[in-house]
Amino acid sequence: MKKFVIVGVQRTGTNLVQSLLDSHSAICCLNEVFLLGTRRGRRYEGPLGYPHYRERSWRRRLGHRLWRTRQVRAYLDSLYATPGFEA
Repeated sequence: MKKFVIVGVQRTGTNLVQSLLDSHSAICCLNEVFLLGTRRGRRYEGPLGYPHYRERSWRRRLGHRLWRTRQVRAYLDSLYATPGFEA
């Protein structure tokens, strides 16, 4: 699987690029999977998001507190292993 990340500032067209790529059947695009929450309570609620991954076991919650870099890498490895997509 080819891995890619779209990075940009607000109002530059990143959502348009994401939606165009996501319309292809062999590409899986997820929007803001690391949106953990803000003062307004916004949070990525999808089943493939990092908050969902982190909350699924006590070891992952502890890993998020103690070994965040390793935890995020493990999450990304599992995310990139999503079957049925080439990118």
